[in-house]
Amino acid sequence: MIWDNTVAAFARSYINGLSGSCRMVHSGGPYGENLAWGSPDLAGTAAVKMWVDERANYDYNSNSCVGGECLHYTQVVWRNSVRLGCAKVRCNNGGTIISCNYDPPGNYNGMKQQQEAQQQNQQSQQQILEDIVQQAEEYVHKAGPVD
Repeated sequence: MIWDNTVAAFARSYINGLSGSCRMVHSGGPYGENLAWGSPDLAGTAAVKMWVDERANYDYNSNSCVGGECLHYTQVVWRNSVRLGCAKVRCNNGGTIISCNYDPPGNYNGMKQQQEAQQQNQQSQQQILEDIVQQAEEYVHKAGPVD
């Protein structure tokens, strides 16, 4: 997975518009999308950890979420999603929203997770994503707020 400035610009543009309401509403855009919220702040690495921790709710044999949410997890590990762009915005109420977008999108409803990255690679995949999101945080911090 590689960082993509076009995907990141989409994420930034979209979540900038959420800063007033601080509601996590998906964009419906052309990318796979994971959203996370925290108050007063949320690190990108913490958002990725929340999404990856949903692995405990995913049953590979039945291709379903059991006992909770797991669709964030399946998007994070979707093998064919190779470009990532993330952004972070501070909401007017003091909360924080993080959006990570994936290109091409993955985890389509009804598709068996053959596209899912192999299980033994999960820790390394999580570390790669955490590193990319950390770089994104540094980029967002340097760029400052978007008008």
